[in-house]
Amino acid sequence: MSNNTIIGQVAPLVWERQDPVPMPIVEIFNYTFLNLDSWDHKKNFGQYWRLYWNAEKGARVIFQEEKYEMTPGNVLLIPSHIATSTELDIPVPHFAVNFKVGAQFENVRRQIYVFRPGFLKQALRRFESLTGEISRLMVIQSIVAHYLSLIPPEDFTESEREKLDPRIARAVAIMESELARPIAVSELCRRVSMSRNNFYRLFLEETKKTPHFFLFELRMIRARWLLRFTGQSIDEIALATGYADRYHFSKAFRKFYNCPPVRYRERKSGK
Repeated sequence: MSNNTIIGQVAPLVWERQDPVPMPIVEIFNYTFLNLDSWDHKKNFGQYWRLYWNAEKGARVIFQEEKYEMTPGNVLLIPSHIATSTELDIPVPHFAVNFKVGAQFENVRRQIYVFRPGFLKQALRRFESLTGEISRLMVIQSIVAHYLSLIPPEDFTESEREKLDPRIARAVAIMESELARPIAVSELCRRVSMSRNNFYRLFLEETKKTPHFFLFELRMIRARWLLRFTGQSIDEIALATGYADRYHFSKAFRKFYNCPPVRYRERKSGK
C-alpha cells in the first residue's frame, strides 16, 4: 500500500462498528431528458429530492426570493419538502432526477445546493453508451450519490427552526404512502393530533399550499408518471391515485394538465 494512500487502514465492516452510522438508501423515483418548453410553476413543494441540470441558459429556480440561474456550468441539488418556484424564458435541454434518500439526509439543511457539473457530464457520456436499463439506472444513482456526498458535514446539524414541522412531515408522508385511497383532511388532523384550523394554517405556512391542493397535485404527478412509464389502464391508474372511476380521474387530470389522460399518453408515446 502506498504511503500516500488516503486510507490509513481498512474500514470496519458494518456489523463490526461500535457506533454504526445508518446507511442512506437512494430510491430513484424517475429521471428524464427532455426539451423543457413549459416550467412556470409558482408553488412547487417538492415531495422528492430533485437534481437539475440544463445544457443551455434560460431557466431558474427561486427559493426564499433568491434566484438560482440554471446554466451548463452548474447542477442544482434540492432537498425534499421545501417550497420553490420556477421560471423559463426559452425552451432548454433539461436533465432531472427525482429521488428519495433516508438516514442522515432527512435532517439536512433546507436550502438549494449548487455544484459543478463535471461528474454529471462524464456520467451522462457513460449513460449514452449503455443499452440496459439496470446499467443506466446505476449511472443515475452514481450521479445522485456523488452530489449528495458534496453536501458539507455542518449542514446535517440544522436547528429545529429550519426543519419541516414534524406533524406536517407526517401528514405529507401519509399522503404519499396512501394515494390509492381517499384521505379526508379530518383524518389527517386526527392522525397528526392537530385541530383542523391549526392544521390548515401550519400546512399552508410550511408548504405554501392547502392540504387539498397538495394532495391533488401529488395524485396528478403520480398519475402522469404512471401514464408515461407503465402500461396500466386508465381505470387502474384512477384506482391507484385515489379516484373511484376513470370519469372522475379524467376530469381531474384534464383540469390539472389541460389535457385528457388518453391524449397525454398518446403524445408522450409519439402516437
